[in-house]
Amino acid sequence: MFPSGRKPIVKFLCYLVALNVVGPATGLTHWGVEMWLIDTNTGIFLITIVSICGFFLGHAMDGVLENEGFGPYGNMVIILAGFVGGVLVMRYFGFSIKDFRVGVTGGLLGSFAMLVSMVLTKNVMHRLGY
Repeated sequence: MFPSGRKPIVKFLCYLVALNVVGPATGLTHWGVEMWLIDTNTGIFLITIVSICGFFLGHAMDGVLENEGFGPYGNMVIILAGFVGGVLVMRYFGFSIKDFRVGVTGGLLGSFAMLVSMVLTKNVMHRLGY
């Protein structure tokens, strides 16, 4: 997390360091870098595995939710966005996601929390006549 006195440009540079856009020579490597320090092959493998799992979970949730859901691909997008959001929230609150179990737990919690909140929002909007 950032101290409250940081200027926006410094925050932006810290985000670039976290995404490996700016190298560690700038000295701004204190925030979230371990989350992104993976090689290209591992990154592609992780994105592929998470996407495949999201695809199957989206189809499974389409069978469970039927008309209350968003279709298999809509469910998949919501699950994937929730997974990424859950991992980022876990990292924001100081959990080290170097441990695989913590990262997966945060991602699954985020994905299903987002899916449930979207389904509840859709249901409420439907009942209100929108």
